[in-house]
Amino acid sequence: MSANDISITVNDVSRPVLCGLCHKPIDWIGEPDTEIGEAGCVSCDNTADIKQVAKVAIEFAEDEGQLILNRQMRDVAKSSSFLKFTGQTRHKKTHAFIVHIDGSEFGL
Repeated sequence: MSANDISITVNDVSRPVLCGLCHKPIDWIGEPDTEIGEAGCVSCDNTADIKQVAKVAIEFAEDEGQLILNRQMRDVAKSSSFLKFTGQTRHKKTHAFIVHIDGSEFGL
């Protein structure tokens, strides 16, 4: 990643923020400014002020972390006749900005 990449850190791992529509890394729109700047995906016309981008990406990361844990619980319950899992394993809403999380950020 370069110094101008837009990223968030999840448990000490820096991850690029991606467009929630096409899953490509987003860019600054105009001058990079962490206070009043705008960022997003120009090809999808998916842009927002940087504070909103950060808020949505962090919300996605938190949701995805929980879903990763839920999927693992579901898989454990599948192999047991004593356990049953009924939690959510997929996102219920679309996020405009996302980050790729594979579980290693959570020690999995």
